[in-house]
Amino acid sequence: MEKDALKTKEYEWKIEQNMLKTEKDIFKTERNMIKTERDGLLTENARLRRDLRSLAQMISDVITRFLTWVSNHELPMERTAVFLLMFPKTFLKITGFESTLERNGSKDA
Repeated sequence: MEKDALKTKEYEWKIEQNMLKTEKDIFKTERNMIKTERDGLLTENARLRRDLRSLAQMISDVITRFLTWVSNHELPMERTAVFLLMFPKTFLKITGFESTLERNGSKDA
């Protein structure tokens, strides 16, 4: 009788051990899914940052061409500064044109 009770206990422990292993595997799977999702978001974030830098460079090139055109057509810098004020301050920082606003005495720079 005692031997049967021990066998039953051992069997119950094995079942509990298997349940814990299964639970552990579920947690690992969920963790891996979260890591995969995080990696995807980081990759997307990096792509968006590259696209934003590319866009900033394109706009910077347009502004440079505009400033060249302004200097070739002898427009006053005040008019040029008004044009540059249309761009947000952070964009001007990224493209390096914030100093242009500061030189022209803009309060927004």
